[in-house]
Amino acid sequence: MDTSHRDESVANGALERLIKRVMHGRKTRAESTRIREDKAGKKPDLTITAQGRSPVVIEAKYMQEPANKVEEQARKHVGKRIRHQTHPIEAAIGLRYPDEFAQADNIDEDLEKTHELRYCALYPNEGRFPTTGWLTGSVTDLADLIDLVAVPRSAFDKTAKDLSNSIDGAVSVLENSAAIYLTDEIFNLLGLADVIQIQRIPEAKKRELKNTQTRRIACAIIANALIFHERIAGVHKHIQPIDHVCGRHVDNPKQDTLDAWENILAINYWPIFDAAKNIIHLLPARESSQILEILKNAAESIRKAGLLYEHDLTGHVFQRLIIDRKYLAAFYTLPESAALLAHLAIAKMKNIDWKDAQAISKLRIADFACGTGALLAAVYDQIATRYERAGGNAETLHPLMIEQVLYGCDVMPYAVHITASTLSGKQPIRTYDNSRLYTMPCGRQKDKTVQIGSLEFLDK
Repeated sequence: MDTSHRDESVANGALERLIKRVMHGRKTRAESTRIREDKAGKKPDLTITAQGRSPVVIEAKYMQEPANKVEEQARKHVGKRIRHQTHPIEAAIGLRYPDEFAQADNIDEDLEKTHELRYCALYPNEGRFPTTGWLTGSVTDLADLIDLVAVPRSAFDKTAKDLSNSIDGAVSVLENSAAIYLTDEIFNLLGLADVIQIQRIPEAKKRELKNTQTRRIACAIIANALIFHERIAGVHKHIQPIDHVCGRHVDNPKQDTLDAWENILAINYWPIFDAAKNIIHLLPARESSQILEILKNAAESIRKAGLLYEHDLTGHVFQRLIIDRKYLAAFYTLPESAALLAHLAIAKMKNIDWKDAQAISKLRIADFACGTGALLAAVYDQIATRYERAGGNAETLHPLMIEQVLYGCDVMPYAVHITASTLSGKQPIRTYDNSRLYTMPCGRQKDKTVQIGSLEFLDK
């Protein structure tokens, strides 16, 4: 087929328009100069950027062009930097248009309808997905791949490790504290006593859970609250940045932080800040100031790394902190497994008008042992993606998802805390009235009965 009269730039312009329609909140530019920091004259076919994401570059050719040519051009972008972006390009995409697009009368319409795009993702060190051949799909399928490869994985892994180290530093403050007796109070506050009292656990293991595990979870909850605090500071005018409430120059970091979190609780975000506030309230002023300083610095480092809106960061770190999953019954779902399960489950939902927010709000999806919220977060992502691909703005869907669609239960208050943070972090600037996240009673109750968490629902 003779395609000489219409080069790829026409198709690239159509693709830019379509990507903007199905990927809300991304900045998409086709064949613009002054994109790359190192080569101002270089014009990638398509560049997609978003806050907190790695840039994604697409190089495209028609099918009649040699396949290795588009791969070679795309791979040259991997590892390079885009102007004004925090993260480098961690993956590029090679794309092949059907040859008939070169003679299309209405290329926008043809591109929207086609399921014959061929594409692959290219990574550092000659990495490629798929390893051989090409993926085949539509523009919305291509958009899904863009979302996937835009995760700044190297920065995420480094930041997760740094946050874990900061939490360990905060734990050491508790370990060296004269107020060591507070560990028992925090242990009870976190609901750990309720969970393990109905299990046959050796006394030595109980002491370990009360000590190392309790301190780790407590410091992780405080860290998570500070990270979320930093996210919403400035969004709500009366919420000051964390440096203003627990920085070195603050006379009373403990009280100023508690006051700030009371102001946040007046807005909402209750599952995130209530447990953290109660832990800080228990701690002596000296220890709380030291812990807040360590974890404040970690939260600020996350902001500087461009990962403040990486909503699953704390959940990822939290799972590293569990020292004995057997006795805490803490076998959490891996994010990759959750994403696959959510995709398969949502794909089975038929006759859902994904462009209608009110129709989506009538869905009811529950996880009765939600842990850190991996499955709920993955389902949220799948639904929000389908809404976006249908032309909606996922930000407007957020209150409906939190208030009506998603239900989560767990016997661990700290697990509900992480789940709330993960889900709220999807759109942190959007508030909501009430979530459907519940800490279920477990163990012997004050009325002498014994409760076994979400299994009690079977009697209802």
